[in-house]
Amino acid sequence: MNHLLAEVTQLRAEDEQMKAQLRAKGEEMKTCVGRVQELVQAIQMSDLQISLPASHLTPPSTLKPPCHADTQ
Repeated sequence: MNHLLAEVTQLRAEDEQMKAQLRAKGEEMKTCVGRVQELVQAIQMSDLQISLPASHLTPPSTLKPPCHADTQ
């Protein structure tokens, strides 16, 4: 029984640690999102045009085999 109690206690401690890590990551994400929003706003205000090479703009191939007409 003591073994189970110790395991539950350990799992609760791990749970609290994971929750704290998740909160920290959430705050980090908010900071990153805010920075990206600031950068987008700065780009929009400066009328800066960003060009990428065509290879980056080519969508992935979605070719499907041709469908055969219904012969019935």
